[in-house]
Amino acid sequence: MANSVKNFSVGYNPINKSNIFTSGDRITGQITLDLSGDCKIDAICVKLKGKAEVKWTENYGKTAVTYHNKEKYFSIKQFVIPEGQGNNIGKGCHVYPFTFQIPAQELPSSFKGSCGKIRYSLEANLSRPMRLDCKAKEQFTLLHRGNSDPSLMTPQHSVIDKKMRLFTSGTVGMDANIAHTGFRQGEGIKVVASIHNKSSRDIKPKYCLYEKISYFAKGKRRVQTKDILKEVGDAIPPSAGQTVTRTITIPPTTCASILNCNIIKAEYRLRVYLDVKYASDPEIKFPIIILPALQGPVEEDQPPAYPAYGYEGFANSDMLGGTSFLQNPTALVPSAPPPTYSTYGLYPSLTGWGHAHRGAEPLPVLLTRRPRTMSTTVKSLKVTYDPVNEKNTFVSGDLVAGRVALEVAKECQIDSLLIKFKGKAEVLWTERHGQTTVVYHSKDKYFSHKHYFIRGKDVKDDDSETLLTTQHGDTYSSVVAPGCHVYPFSFQVPDQDMPSSFKGSVGKIVYLLEAKLSRSMRIAKKDSTKINFVTKADFIGDPGLMTPQHDSKDKKMKFFTSGTVAMDVDIEKTGFLQGEGLKVLAHIQNNSSREIKPKYCVYQKHSFFANGKRRVNTKDLIKEVGDPIPPSASEKVTRVITIPHDFEPSIPNCSIIKAEYRLRVYLDVKYASDPEIKFPIVILPVTEVPAVAPPPAAAGFSSGFPSATFGTPDPAAWGVAQPLPPTAPQAFEPPPAYGAHGMYPRLSDFGSKYK
Repeated sequence: MANSVKNFSVGYNPINKSNIFTSGDRITGQITLDLSGDCKIDAICVKLKGKAEVKWTENYGKTAVTYHNKEKYFSIKQFVIPEGQGNNIGKGCHVYPFTFQIPAQELPSSFKGSCGKIRYSLEANLSRPMRLDCKAKEQFTLLHRGNSDPSLMTPQHSVIDKKMRLFTSGTVGMDANIAHTGFRQGEGIKVVASIHNKSSRDIKPKYCLYEKISYFAKGKRRVQTKDILKEVGDAIPPSAGQTVTRTITIPPTTCASILNCNIIKAEYRLRVYLDVKYASDPEIKFPIIILPALQGPVEEDQPPAYPAYGYEGFANSDMLGGTSFLQNPTALVPSAPPPTYSTYGLYPSLTGWGHAHRGAEPLPVLLTRRPRTMSTTVKSLKVTYDPVNEKNTFVSGDLVAGRVALEVAKECQIDSLLIKFKGKAEVLWTERHGQTTVVYHSKDKYFSHKHYFIRGKDVKDDDSETLLTTQHGDTYSSVVAPGCHVYPFSFQVPDQDMPSSFKGSVGKIVYLLEAKLSRSMRIAKKDSTKINFVTKADFIGDPGLMTPQHDSKDKKMKFFTSGTVAMDVDIEKTGFLQGEGLKVLAHIQNNSSREIKPKYCVYQKHSFFANGKRRVNTKDLIKEVGDPIPPSASEKVTRVITIPHDFEPSIPNCSIIKAEYRLRVYLDVKYASDPEIKFPIVILPVTEVPAVAPPPAAAGFSSGFPSATFGTPDPAAWGVAQPLPPTAPQAFEPPPAYGAHGMYPRLSDFGSKYK
């Protein structure tokens, strides 16, 4: 991103206390653009999107097959600055309001699973001439309203009798009933069971509520099951009969059922069984539909709740001041439910899925899923850090100081609270070979350090883990009072050879801070933020960066052009800083029958390595054209090509990702192939010293809040662990040379232009 754009973000306005939307609601928000100077803008747009996606891989011998499927619900686009009407925007912060109406159609609730997700988001895009687009994204939670269905209130009943064999004699029988099929989060399931024990042993009634998530793609189905809760009743002696009543309370954090998505299905079963020693357990299974919990209106002027089984009514907030940008969303056809599990022509049976989780088919009801969020006790968890210079970049050996902010609505017990600092590289792509999709994946880990503010009893000590204390040397309490609490920390970036931060089409190099809050019987709460790491430019340590380059080319013209052309080209060195000028000296002789033009192209070449394969992406970044040279003439041409400040630095020191640059100097000859010369060049980052010296240690730290502003605090004064000593540099093998085609085969679709 160019320096003129300091911040580009998109946000929306909550319409209720739960911050949940439904189909038909109006969503208002704003795009924020903060500029450090005047900037030319081509267009700014925002898009409202809803989609579902599943993806997983399966191994067949040495072949990995990827199963992937998508379902698009809607995509609505608005321009706040239309294309072709861009102009210069002045320095400062600019806010552009917008509004959308979520299509009033059957939409499944937001969902995130191990192999699939259902996402609703706002995406903003900023286009500028000769620059990469700036993008911003914000997700929001959508809850399906649900439809009235009398079958939700239908009671369920089942009977089982079983004769004991081998080590147990006699028979056992069970007649079980539940009041209805649909239950809300936090509601109790009342199970009434009449049990007859005519066997020779004690038996115990047991109860298990489990979830069943199904993903569908390419005629295959992947199923994952998980026990939600288990309970055990009192033992029933031999030759006795009892009527047992048990209330199974559904945990409030249990996700609601999802049955109105074609590629993702979330279901529940209640399994009631008799535990008989040395014998298979007789069991009864009831399909359960879990509905979102009732929620009362936040304000008195909200509309009444929807009548469909207690789904709350969500009030729409009025649009904020500014221009109203309206749209006409296209109504889509409601999605059909996925095929039943008995349709094995499309979805084959799963041999690896145990008998314990088979059962009756669910009722075909369109219901909702509650978002997987932690209880409202924890209002927010946020990790931030302090920039050390104007560009907000870090280098090896720098100190990263920051804080974790935790806001809770009421007193709560915390099992553990930690902050992790890690760096890693990863590549992932797929290739089609006939009807087989092969996945290529590789990782490279540089470091991982962990600090605990609150450490659980079951956490084992590790050299890379440190228990942080308060300013006064006391440990943090695991019982947190209502309000906002701030936990300061610091890490030292390891003093070792590591590649710069990078994001490409199929790979990335990231350095991030990740906070994690764990509580008993709750899903862990996480937040993370990335830091921008750059490798120091070292002209002294690598004398090759200052080595001049020279090459010459002669070519005889054929067909429509006669004679010869020749050029002798020099560049003064190999390594160039961002923003520096690249001076090209060329002596060109045109002994042909046509005029020729010298042309210059700087292009980037990204290589990704995994599983003995290489993937290459190239892109032209700068193109310039010189003055024409007439026939039978000779000229010395000097050209200075300025490398933009926002060019990514070269990455030669990563074993799975390589970012390179080439300067291509060529002569444009009409009706003939162009003679050309290529020079490898290295783009080096312009590193900065810290903008300000670290301030003195702050005093008056109390109740989780420092009394002084956060700068780069003295770790010892804050009670933060001292930075780890510099780690010995790790040797990362460079990627093989491009000529090593025994390992990396030649790419047939990669043109000679970029060899």
